[in-house]
Amino acid sequence: KAPASAKFEEKQGLAAKGDPGQLYSFSYSVDAENSFGAIMRMDCTATVQNVGEHHWYIGNLNCTQR
Repeated sequence: KAPASAKFEEKQGLAAKGDPGQLYSFSYSVDAENSFGAIMRMDCTATVQNVGEHHWYIGNLNCTQR
């Protein structure tokens, strides 16, 4: 409800580089305020595919609230 309050978990050295067509999977967490001001945590996983230089396709994105 409050996108400006979103705080993403820091991942040191997170980078992906590869050939077009290559798939990558990763997970992360984000904390954000709900409409009552309480901090809620979402755990997310994503699969992305390199479709060319500096171009990525998000093939799967799933988030669940803790």
